[in-house]
Amino acid sequence: MLLPDQPGAHPHVLVEAGKMGTVYVLDRDVMTAGNLHFCADCTSDRQIVQELPDAIPSGLWGMPVYWNNTVYFSGSEEPIRRFSLEQGHLQPAPTSLSKDACDYPGCGLSLSANGTRDGILWALQVGDFDDKRAAVLKAYDARDLSRILYTSTEHGERDSPGGSLRFIMPTVVNGKVYVGGARHITVFGLLQRP
Repeated sequence: MLLPDQPGAHPHVLVEAGKMGTVYVLDRDVMTAGNLHFCADCTSDRQIVQELPDAIPSGLWGMPVYWNNTVYFSGSEEPIRRFSLEQGHLQPAPTSLSKDACDYPGCGLSLSANGTRDGILWALQVGDFDDKRAAVLKAYDARDLSRILYTSTEHGERDSPGGSLRFIMPTVVNGKVYVGGARHITVFGLLQRP
Protein backbone atom coordinates (compact mmCIF):
# COMPACT_ATOMS: atom_id res chain seq x y z
CA MET A 1 0.00 0.00 0.00
CA LEU A 2 1.40 3.38 -1.01
CA LEU A 3 1.64 5.91 1.82
CA PRO A 4 1.45 9.72 1.58
CA ASP A 5 4.80 11.53 1.44
CA GLN A 6 6.67 11.20 4.74
CA PRO A 7 9.20 13.48 6.46
CA GLY A 8 12.78 12.26 6.74
CA ALA A 9 15.29 10.45 4.57
CA HIS A 10 12.68 8.27 2.83
CA PRO A 11 9.76 10.47 1.76
CA HIS A 12 8.22 7.98 -0.71
CA VAL A 13 7.42 4.72 1.05
CA LEU A 14 4.99 1.85 0.87
CA VAL A 15 4.00 -0.70 3.47
CA GLU A 16 3.45 -4.39 2.81
CA ALA A 17 3.09 -7.63 4.70
CA GLY A 18 2.59 -11.21 3.65
CA LYS A 19 1.76 -14.69 4.82
CA MET A 20 4.93 -14.89 6.94
CA GLY A 21 3.71 -12.04 9.18
CA THR A 22 6.60 -9.62 8.64
CA VAL A 23 5.65 -6.02 7.92
CA TYR A 24 7.97 -4.01 5.66
CA VAL A 25 8.21 -0.29 5.00
CA LEU A 26 9.91 0.05 1.61
CA ASP A 27 11.46 3.05 -0.16
CA ARG A 28 9.62 3.35 -3.50
CA ASP A 29 12.46 5.41 -5.01
CA VAL A 30 14.90 2.48 -4.71
CA MET A 31 12.56 -0.15 -6.17
CA THR A 32 13.70 -0.09 -9.76
CA ALA A 33 14.35 -3.05 -12.02
CA GLY A 34 18.10 -2.69 -11.40
CA ASN A 35 17.81 -2.42 -7.63
CA LEU A 36 15.04 -4.81 -6.66
CA HIS A 37 16.04 -8.40 -7.22
CA PHE A 38 16.83 -11.53 -5.23
CA CYS A 39 20.34 -11.53 -3.87
CA ALA A 40 21.27 -14.50 -1.65
CA ASP A 41 24.60 -13.03 -0.53
CA CYS A 42 23.57 -9.37 -0.19
CA THR A 43 24.36 -7.74 3.15
CA SER A 44 21.89 -4.91 2.67
CA ASP A 45 18.54 -4.46 0.97
CA ARG A 46 18.54 -0.70 0.33
CA GLN A 47 14.81 -0.60 -0.38
CA ILE A 48 13.90 -1.83 3.14
CA VAL A 49 13.40 1.16 5.43
CA GLN A 50 11.91 -0.90 8.25
CA GLU A 51 11.24 -4.57 8.94
CA LEU A 52 8.91 -5.76 11.74
CA PRO A 53 9.17 -9.57 12.04
CA ASP A 54 6.04 -11.29 13.41
CA ALA A 55 4.09 -8.01 13.55
CA ILE A 56 1.13 -9.99 12.18
CA PRO A 57 1.84 -13.41 13.78
CA SER A 58 -0.58 -15.43 11.65
CA GLY A 59 0.25 -13.61 8.42
CA LEU A 60 -1.67 -11.26 6.18
CA TRP A 61 -3.88 -12.33 3.26
CA GLY A 62 -5.57 -8.97 2.63
CA MET A 63 -4.69 -5.31 2.31
CA PRO A 64 -3.78 -2.93 5.10
CA VAL A 65 -5.65 0.38 5.45
CA TYR A 66 -4.16 3.84 6.04
CA TRP A 67 -5.74 6.84 7.79
CA ASN A 68 -4.37 9.77 9.77
CA ASN A 69 -0.78 8.49 10.21
CA THR A 70 -2.06 5.08 11.19
CA VAL A 71 -1.94 1.70 9.41
CA TYR A 72 -4.43 -1.10 10.17
CA PHE A 73 -3.85 -4.83 9.56
CA SER A 74 -6.17 -7.81 9.91
CA GLY A 75 -4.41 -11.13 10.22
CA SER A 76 -6.02 -14.56 10.30
CA GLU A 77 -7.47 -15.78 13.62
CA GLU A 78 -6.22 -12.71 15.51
CA PRO A 79 -7.32 -9.20 16.51
CA ILE A 80 -7.19 -6.27 14.10
CA ARG A 81 -4.04 -4.24 14.77
CA ARG A 82 -3.49 -0.47 14.59
CA PHE A 83 0.08 0.81 14.15
CA SER A 84 1.08 4.48 14.42
CA LEU A 85 3.24 5.92 11.64
CA GLU A 86 5.85 8.51 12.66
CA GLN A 87 8.58 9.97 10.45
CA GLY A 88 7.99 7.25 7.85
CA HIS A 89 8.36 4.40 10.37
CA LEU A 90 5.73 2.23 12.05
CA GLN A 91 5.83 1.95 15.81
CA PRO A 92 7.05 -1.59 16.57
CA ALA A 93 4.02 -2.50 18.71
CA PRO A 94 0.34 -1.96 17.90
CA THR A 95 -1.23 1.11 19.51
CA SER A 96 -4.67 -0.53 19.56
CA LEU A 97 -6.16 -4.01 19.16
CA SER A 98 -9.72 -5.20 18.59
CA LYS A 99 -11.13 -7.38 21.36
CA ASP A 100 -12.30 -9.99 18.87
CA ALA A 101 -10.42 -11.93 16.22
CA CYS A 102 -11.05 -12.29 12.50
CA ASP A 103 -11.43 -15.81 11.13
CA TYR A 104 -9.26 -17.08 8.26
CA PRO A 105 -8.25 -15.30 6.03
CA GLY A 106 -8.69 -12.19 8.20
CA CYS A 107 -11.16 -9.36 7.76
CA GLY A 108 -11.38 -7.21 4.64
CA LEU A 109 -10.83 -3.63 5.81
CA SER A 110 -12.03 -0.20 4.71
CA LEU A 111 -12.17 3.16 6.48
CA SER A 112 -14.52 6.12 6.41
CA ALA A 113 -13.94 9.48 8.11
CA ASN A 114 -14.73 13.16 8.09
CA GLY A 115 -11.21 14.27 7.12
CA THR A 116 -9.04 13.62 10.17
CA ARG A 117 -12.05 13.16 12.49
CA ASP A 118 -14.70 10.55 13.18
CA GLY A 119 -12.84 7.58 11.70
CA ILE A 120 -14.70 4.29 11.40
CA LEU A 121 -12.80 1.14 10.50
CA TRP A 122 -15.12 -1.25 8.64
CA ALA A 123 -14.21 -4.93 8.83
CA LEU A 124 -15.85 -7.73 6.88
CA GLN A 125 -15.43 -11.20 8.34
CA VAL A 126 -15.85 -13.94 5.76
CA GLY A 127 -14.68 -16.98 7.73
CA ASP A 128 -17.47 -19.22 6.45
CA PHE A 129 -16.93 -18.51 2.75
CA ASP A 130 -16.59 -22.20 1.79
CA ASP A 131 -20.13 -22.88 3.05
CA LYS A 132 -21.43 -19.51 1.71
CA ARG A 133 -22.73 -18.69 5.19
CA ALA A 134 -23.37 -15.04 5.99
CA ALA A 135 -20.46 -12.64 6.28
CA VAL A 136 -20.34 -10.31 9.29
CA LEU A 137 -19.83 -6.57 8.88
CA LYS A 138 -18.37 -4.73 11.88
CA ALA A 139 -17.59 -1.06 12.54
CA TYR A 140 -14.86 -0.06 14.98
CA ASP A 141 -13.81 3.29 16.40
CA ALA A 142 -10.69 3.90 14.28
CA ARG A 143 -8.80 5.44 17.22
CA ASP A 144 -9.73 2.71 19.73
CA LEU A 145 -10.30 -0.69 18.13
CA SER A 146 -11.60 -2.10 21.41
CA ARG A 147 -14.80 -0.09 20.77
CA ILE A 148 -17.17 -1.87 18.39
CA LEU A 149 -19.71 0.62 17.04
CA TYR A 150 -21.82 -1.83 15.02
CA THR A 151 -22.05 -5.45 13.96
CA SER A 152 -24.41 -6.89 11.38
CA THR A 153 -25.35 -9.73 13.74
CA GLU A 154 -27.06 -7.31 16.21
CA HIS A 155 -30.41 -7.39 14.41
CA GLY A 156 -30.64 -10.93 13.07
CA GLU A 157 -31.45 -11.38 9.39
CA ARG A 158 -32.34 -7.70 8.85
CA ASP A 159 -28.68 -6.69 8.56
CA SER A 160 -27.22 -9.90 7.12
CA PRO A 161 -24.89 -9.26 4.17
CA GLY A 162 -25.69 -12.74 2.84
CA GLY A 163 -23.36 -15.49 1.69
CA SER A 164 -19.71 -14.58 2.01
CA LEU A 165 -16.93 -14.67 -0.54
CA ARG A 166 -13.21 -14.77 0.12
CA PHE A 167 -11.11 -11.55 -0.01
CA ILE A 168 -14.05 -9.13 -0.14
CA MET A 169 -13.61 -5.64 1.33
CA PRO A 170 -16.44 -3.32 2.29
CA THR A 171 -16.65 -0.22 0.08
CA VAL A 172 -17.76 3.11 1.55
CA VAL A 173 -19.30 5.70 -0.78
CA ASN A 174 -21.59 8.66 -0.04
CA GLY A 175 -22.50 7.54 3.48
CA LYS A 176 -23.27 3.94 2.53
CA VAL A 177 -21.31 0.72 2.94
CA TYR A 178 -21.44 -1.79 0.07
CA VAL A 179 -20.67 -5.46 0.64
CA GLY A 180 -20.29 -7.94 -2.20
CA GLY A 181 -21.60 -11.41 -1.52
CA ALA A 182 -22.55 -14.65 -3.17
CA ARG A 183 -24.85 -13.54 -6.04
CA HIS A 184 -25.74 -10.11 -4.65
CA ILE A 185 -24.55 -6.80 -3.18
CA THR A 186 -25.83 -5.57 0.19
CA VAL A 187 -26.02 -1.82 0.87
CA PHE A 188 -25.83 -0.58 4.47
CA GLY A 189 -26.91 2.93 5.45
CA LEU A 190 -28.77 4.86 8.11
CA LEU A 191 -32.32 3.70 8.73
CA GLN A 192 -35.06 6.22 8.07
CA ARG A 193 -37.22 6.95 11.10
CA PRO A 194 -40.99 6.65 10.50
